[in-house]
Amino acid sequence: MRHPFFYILLLSPVILWGLTLLLPTFDDWTYVTAPYFDDVFNPKRMLPFYNKWRPFDALFGSLVGLNTRLFPTLNHICVYAGHLACTYLVYRFSRKFQFNDFSTNIATLFFFISPAVLGTVLGIDSMNQVYSQLWGLMGLWSYLFYQKRRRIIFWLLCVTIATFTKENGLMWAIIPPVIHHAFIHSDRKELKRGLIAGFCLIFCYLIIRLSLPTDMVDTHSDYFRSGMLKRLQFVATFISYTWLPADYVSIIYPPKRNILIAAVTIILSLPFIYSLFIARFHLIRHKKYITLVICAVIAALPHLLTSYTCMHPYASLSIAAWLVAYILNTCQHKKYVAVAFILYACAACFTDLHHGISAYHSGLNGKHLALQAVEKTGKPVQSAYIININNGETKYSSFCTIPYEAFGWGIAAKYETGYTWPEEMEDTTVTSKKPELIQATVHGKLKAGYDCVWLIDGTNLTVIKSSTH
Repeated sequence: MRHPFFYILLLSPVILWGLTLLLPTFDDWTYVTAPYFDDVFNPKRMLPFYNKWRPFDALFGSLVGLNTRLFPTLNHICVYAGHLACTYLVYRFSRKFQFNDFSTNIATLFFFISPAVLGTVLGIDSMNQVYSQLWGLMGLWSYLFYQKRRRIIFWLLCVTIATFTKENGLMWAIIPPVIHHAFIHSDRKELKRGLIAGFCLIFCYLIIRLSLPTDMVDTHSDYFRSGMLKRLQFVATFISYTWLPADYVSIIYPPKRNILIAAVTIILSLPFIYSLFIARFHLIRHKKYITLVICAVIAALPHLLTSYTCMHPYASLSIAAWLVAYILNTCQHKKYVAVAFILYACAACFTDLHHGISAYHSGLNGKHLALQAVEKTGKPVQSAYIININNGETKYSSFCTIPYEAFGWGIAAKYETGYTWPEEMEDTTVTSKKPELIQATVHGKLKAGYDCVWLIDGTNLTVIKSSTH
């Protein structure tokens, strides 16, 4: 059998082509990896803002700001390149942990095709997810396989970069000593020294973070309001997204709900899940098994304590892949497991494709509205007010977005004009059940001096201009 990476690289041009067809929606338009044109080292972007401190994302936004047509293609290329690098490291670690070819190859493919990657790999603002993981894995490699004098320095440096990429990267300050203790050298003194160094880094980061000014910390956001019941839901989401390649679009998104399709993807995945967790349940008592489970939870912990969505399983997926490799390493019924994994892979690939197509159509809705805005407005205007008519639409993450959210509060139209007009935009959302409020808002905003009003109803956009235009 050829190296699994051979097949991955063989398919990569087609996969990357498909990814570059995905267009921005919702906060892809406003996050710091979107084009930015002002001071590269603007403190409001480089220092903590809201609940985040991600200077590398801000620098990337300035990069695509040099040529707006780089966006979002360059985002997709960087995200996918990072995913390839993470996949390769999953393979290399599996070999270093002395897992056999069979379990290593399945673990590598599991990581690469798992629907748990979709919230990240299909994303445009998700480089922080990929590269936080990548730098964390590089830090783990430093800790496990570099000489003692160099490993602490390189490990802590990689963790620092991972943390500046996304905050959950800080968890790689804890994971490497634990894995080293279980897989490389079982020395409690060395484990304690590593954990002390890691917690010192965490402490220093928190002190610096809390000492720096921040634009705003939204203590009323979902990150801070999750109760115990919500966190239990996060745990269930963490488990299901990591291990079950169900077609969640067919389950969660009402307009595309198809219980039959969802059931087929679940049924196809069950033999492989059985071979992992039921047939080899006795492995749960093994030290390495317990270690990998604990480390996976540690990697996911920041999200489990704040907010856990479909983009967050990526943070712990590499460790989940090693758990797959560990469980299958002593497998005696390889033919059965191989068939079970093929069925699992079929379910995963279908889910991947369906989510990708859904994300593609969501992006097209935004572009369709943007082109309408430019064409129907006719000539450049300085200001536009946007009224989104809420018809009770629902959404599912970034895969199935509401058309007016795909429009990105008008930024999609500004993108089509090369970010030249309109200079001023504001928006509001009004329920379709209040037509009188919609009319009053239109007249009020035109009277207030806006050059035009863009009225968005589903995928249709109406332009209402002031009498002077």
